[in-house]
This record gives sequence, structure tokens and C-alpha cells, in this order.
Amino acid sequence: MKRVWGLLFVSVLALAAMLATVGPAWADNKPKDIDPNSLIEGPAGIGLETATSHGPQTGSVLISGTPADYDWWNGCSPTAAGMLFGWWEEHGHDAFPGNHRNLPATYPGTSTTQSDYNDARGVIASWADKQSGVSQGLTYGSYKGHAPNCIADFLRTSDGSTARADMAHGLETFAAWDDRRTPVNESRRFTATTSYVSSGWNFADYCAEIDAGRPVHLGLSGTDSKGNYVGHSVLGVGYNNTGGKQDVILLTTWHWGLQEWQWSNEPYSGYDFSVYAGTMLQPSATPTPHLSAYFSIAHTYIGDLTVTLGTGDPAHPDWSTVAWNRGGTSADNLVLTDIDCSGVESQFTSHDLTWFLKVTDSKTGDTGTIEDFQIRWGPGDSVFDYNGPPIAILDNQTEYVYLATPEPGTLTLLALGCAAWLLRRRARH
Repeated sequence: MKRVWGLLFVSVLALAAMLATVGPAWADNKPKDIDPNSLIEGPAGIGLETATSHGPQTGSVLISGTPADYDWWNGCSPTAAGMLFGWWEEHGHDAFPGNHRNLPATYPGTSTTQSDYNDARGVIASWADKQSGVSQGLTYGSYKGHAPNCIADFLRTSDGSTARADMAHGLETFAAWDDRRTPVNESRRFTATTSYVSSGWNFADYCAEIDAGRPVHLGLSGTDSKGNYVGHSVLGVGYNNTGGKQDVILLTTWHWGLQEWQWSNEPYSGYDFSVYAGTMLQPSATPTPHLSAYFSIAHTYIGDLTVTLGTGDPAHPDWSTVAWNRGGTSADNLVLTDIDCSGVESQFTSHDLTWFLKVTDSKTGDTGTIEDFQIRWGPGDSVFDYNGPPIAILDNQTEYVYLATPEPGTLTLLALGCAAWLLRRRARH
């Protein structure tokens, strides 16, 4: 019976939780430029007219369930990532907001019509991303100047180009992000790693990932007719090693269907592409804590932030944990989900709590905002939810977001009603 009342209390919190927060309004985000020394994957137009289709041959090994074949949309890296997350959505890990197959058969590489960003294309690169690019005089979108709300933003894609060095963090962060514009919680905990051919990653390693049933976000490098460097991202979904071949079966982001390209110096696109890197993505094997936290921060340099989660008075907390304190990264956006709060679980089910998210900025010259903060009970059920405006993160200062429980009297009335409903439901069974 004690367990039932504890669950009832949590259910009531989910229905009746209210928040109390103060803080300044929106602050424009001004991220840094992409590192020019990073390997950059270039804009669209690569081989669209010159390539010859070359389909899979017998002996091919494919992952189960071919992903949706996306046309290039404001960047090859976010387009390939959209197909990647769409595949994971169809395999029980829905980090893709909305329907990933909600796309027209063909569409332009970019558009200045807002309605073109209302389907799955808007998840790859949003209208806000496009408008930011337009304001900077770019052909395609930009992650700068707005809170991230699409794959391109989290990958730090600018004018169609993405640095492979940002790929793993961007994929993890997008997966963890909960799009507040949808009624569904898409926040999922994934792990991503990028490996480079120059560091020993090879065709056999790629094949092992396919054999494990996971597609791979591949980086290709080549040259155009003038000898200039050309980079591209594709989604690897299989391989063919028949007779000693080293062929990759992939989706090109050019809406060509499945292609079979050689691992090195493939001739079919007209650019003699070779695989130079792969980013592997998979759901985290760590179980979701029963009581967990989630937050989203848009910031220009997350390496200078310390984020602490706790309950009670921040000066003398009942319980707290440092959720983020990793220096040295140049990634811009920070989203963490499934932060373990089991240390306060007994208090959570026995009396009211005031939660706080404490964000300390130790670097001068950056701007940022706290976008979202939630406490969750069970696998994704939000029981405390911040619904206020973004909270500005100020230089060399600490900012807070607070989530407070309802008044005890309100909880008692709702608990009684919820208990009666649950008892009637149990009686029917």
C-alpha cells in the first residue's frame, strides 16, 4: 500500500506541478566560426549531373530496414543525419521529432518559403536556421543567432558545410534534445564516436558496425575537375566484400537510392571519393534512472560552464550533483538527459521539493541561454517542467532556474481523487 501511495503522489505531481523562476529574457547567441583547420564537408551540387547510378551487387550485406532516402537539404551532414535518426526511429529509438518520412518525393536543396520547412525537412534544417543564413548573406542556413532547433544547428552547420570534428557531439546533443513544439518527448540518450582512416579505422571496422546492425554516418573526401578539395557526407547502410571487394553500400543524400561505391577512389560520382572518417551512433546501454533530470542550454562555448542540479537551498542543498563540468570543448550547445537523481528519490516521494539548476559561466565574452529544465519520473514522464522564457547566462556569473512543487493542500485533494480513480480501476480487473 505504501508503494501505491508513493506512485499516486508522483502522479499528482505530474498533473499539478508548477514552477517559480526569475531571470532576464532572451539573449542572442553568437557562436564562434567553424575552425578553418577542421576538415569541412562542402555544400550541395556535388556530382548531381555527372554521376552514374551503380546499384548493389549480389553478395551485398545490408542492415535491416532501409532508411528513407533524403534529397540534399541545406547540408549533406544534417541530411545524412536525418536519415540516420529516421532509421533509429523505425527501430524503437525515436529521437526524430514528427514523422521522418513526411517528405515530398523531390524538393530543392534550399528554399525561402517557410512552408517548405514544416515537414521532416524542418527537422534537418529549420526555418530559423535558414533565416539566420539569409541574414548573414549565405546561400544556405546557419546555426548562429538563434537557439538550436534542428539537426543542422546541433551539428554547427554553416552555409551547407559541417566540420567532422563537431559530428559526434552534435548527434548526441540532438538526440538528447526534446523539441518543445511537439507533444511527444523525443529526448533519447545516444552515444556517438568519430573514427578516422588516418588513425587506423578501416573497411573491416566499418563492416563490423554494419554486421552489428547499425548504419554509419560517413565522411568522404575527393577532388573536383580542377583539383580542388570536395567533401561530402553519406549514410553507410551496407557493404560488399565479395571477391576481395571493399565497397560501401550507401545513401548519397542526392535521392539516388542505394549506391555501391568503392571505399577508396570510387569513380561513380565523378569526384573519386574516398572514405576518410565514420561517425558511429547507437543508443546508450546505461539504464534510464527512475528519477532523472533533463536540461537544454544554448551557449557559445560550453567548455566554460559548470552545471549543478540540486534540491533545496542552493547555498545549503539537501542534495546536489554536478551535471556538467568538462572543459576544453568548442561545441556550442549542451543538452543532457537521464541525469541520475536517485540520490533524492526517497525525499521526492515523501514531501515537497524545490529543484534548482545552477549554471556558472567562467568565461568572458560569450552569450547563452538556459532553454529548458525538467525532472522526470520513469522513462520520460515529465513531472516538473520549466515553461518560462530563456534565462540569460551572464559572463562570470551564476544563473538559476527553480522548479517548485504545489502547495500541500492542493496535493492532498488531488491525491484523494487520484486514489479513488486508481482503486476503481483496480477493482474492474
